[in-house]
Order: sequence, then structure tokens, then C-alpha cells
Amino acid sequence: MGRREIKTFLERDSTVSYTTVVTRVSSPVADLDKIPDKLEDKDIETISLTSDVLKLSFNYQRNVGGYDVGTSRVGNKLSVRAANQTTEDAQYIELFSKKPEESFADAVRRIFLAGVPETFCYFKEEASGFTFENSGFVSGSLEAGTGVRPEQCPGPYTKNTAEGKRFFIYNPATPDRFGFVFVGNTFVPGSTVRTHWFESLQFLP
Repeated sequence: MGRREIKTFLERDSTVSYTTVVTRVSSPVADLDKIPDKLEDKDIETISLTSDVLKLSFNYQRNVGGYDVGTSRVGNKLSVRAANQTTEDAQYIELFSKKPEESFADAVRRIFLAGVPETFCYFKEEASGFTFENSGFVSGSLEAGTGVRPEQCPGPYTKNTAEGKRFFIYNPATPDRFGFVFVGNTFVPGSTVRTHWFESLQFLP
């Protein structure tokens, strides 16, 4: 595959298609956006969020630097940001369906790298550098090959140190899905003021 063909492949709108992790849907997918996530006070400073649609939960501090923290969910993406942060600065978790019988790496390659030579863009399991409350999580990253710029690979999913951290995450206990966490260059605290919200992430059965 020549470089021109690779570029065309990576620019297709269908490179990553949305697939809800909910297996039984009796209404249009858009209606799922209308189902609110559950917010509960874990303590005076901490909110616990549970999404029945995406089947996940995490904790976050209700206030950071004097600004309220809020969340929003559209499709398979759930965003978290403080009121002083722009929409573009929002951190988020994005969920993707996975065939239970395939490996974490194979699922990422199937969705993001079909037809792309491994020397151009590739997936590698590696530690994220964060400490998760769920010790069962494993992580990995899409990376650009030698001489290839990150923006030439599927974005924003490819590691790009100049634009902040991002990684894929998977728990073998829930083999039907995996997630992509975009950290960027902002911070939203989780179970404590010193931990990140996504470090408290749980995938629900």
C-alpha cells in the first residue's frame, strides 16, 4: 500500500464507527443520549458517576480550582471538564465493542488499523503511567512508525506527546469492550484531589 493509499484510508469517515456496548437496544441509538447518568455523593467533595448506557463508573471531585466540574455523554463518549476548561480541553473516555474471543490488541487493530502497514502505524501494549484502583486494567497505545508523524495515524487515538497523554484501556473481566482515555494537558481529580478521575474507572458487567 503506497503512502497516498494509506492517507486516503486514514481519512475515511468510517475508519472508526460507533458501536454501542449495549447489546439490546429497543430504541434508536440517539435516544440513548437522553438516558441520564446516575450521580451520587460519595462524600462532601466527591461525586460517583454510573453510566448504565456505557456500563462504567468513576469518581470525580465536584470542584477544582474554584470551578465546578461537569460531565456530558454523547454516543459512546463521556467527557469530563471543569467549567473554566473549553470543550476542546475536555478529558474523556470513549467505549468500543470488542469480540469476546479476540485479544485486546487484535480488537484495536481491527477497528483502527485495518489495512494500515504495521511499519506506518502500530499498536503496543504498555503501562499508561497511571495507578488504577482496578488492578485488572491493562493499557496500550497506537504509535506512529519511524519517520511518520502522529497526525498521519488515526487521530486523536495515536500517542502524541506534544498534545497530551492518551491511551487504550481494557479489563479481561469484561471482554466485550475496551476504552480510549484522552487526558490531554488538563487535570480533573478523581477519588482524591491528587488522583485522576479515570484512575477510579470501573467497567461494569
